[in-house]
Amino acid sequence: MIYHPVRWATLEPASLGLDPERIRPVQVSTEDGLTLGGWHCVGAPRVDSRPFIPPEFHAGIVYFPGRGGHRGYRLLEIAELVDAGAEVLLVDYRGYGDNPGIPSEPALALDARAAWELSQSLPGWSPSRTVLYGESLGGALAVQLAARLCDRQTPPGGVILRSAFTSMTDAARHNQPWLRWLIPEGWYPSRERILRVTCPLLSLHGTSDEIVPESMGRCLFESAPPVAANGLPRTWVPFSLAGHNGLAVSHGPLLRTSVANFLQQIVAAASRAETGVSGKPGD
Repeated sequence: MIYHPVRWATLEPASLGLDPERIRPVQVSTEDGLTLGGWHCVGAPRVDSRPFIPPEFHAGIVYFPGRGGHRGYRLLEIAELVDAGAEVLLVDYRGYGDNPGIPSEPALALDARAAWELSQSLPGWSPSRTVLYGESLGGALAVQLAARLCDRQTPPGGVILRSAFTSMTDAARHNQPWLRWLIPEGWYPSRERILRVTCPLLSLHGTSDEIVPESMGRCLFESAPPVAANGLPRTWVPFSLAGHNGLAVSHGPLLRTSVANFLQQIVAAASRAETGVSGKPGD
């Protein structure tokens, strides 16, 4: 009911007609010994479709996808994030695409940690310039990882939640109300965990989301601290008449602009911290 992976023999960029100079294959080892494959995206997914990111790299996004498909399903959204001014790292969860293993809540938490560790080994990436981007189920993993990093005083630069739920329990009961008494409590409890997320937050949600209602996403957003530790306020962006999937198709410019504005704030805050310059956000 929860996980809907699409298996694929190989997701090498060249085999999918992608430019291997822009979409680079990566591998990461998890704490429990699995090797997972993913992509490090430094430019647009298809040759000549969009310009390269400039050599002077400023921000990175670790992308945590939703419960269905594999990383190849996220090409359009990756393109919008790259156009917004970031490199993107996306590592498929265990059991998805060409990866071994079986997904579960504890296991996917290990996968998220491994993706974070890999991101911090990439040239030019640092915690204060790295944003966690969580789509639906990926939002729960982004919140969980961000809470862990904030607890350890090594917060990410920010968190972007796209179509995220308060908990998997709430989302499951909304979609399968006839099974509500069989659905366990405390499943991916994002609303509780987001209280500990002290880094900047951007929430994106479709107003006609049929799987995770806008009201649920708004409840999660309002449970977060109103202002981050670095002074940046949380930001809510509604996508008019948009559903749960396909925001990059129906609202690509708004998605790109919202993320670009957020990244600019993150980069500015990181620059102030690195140079020791004080001042309020926006000065």
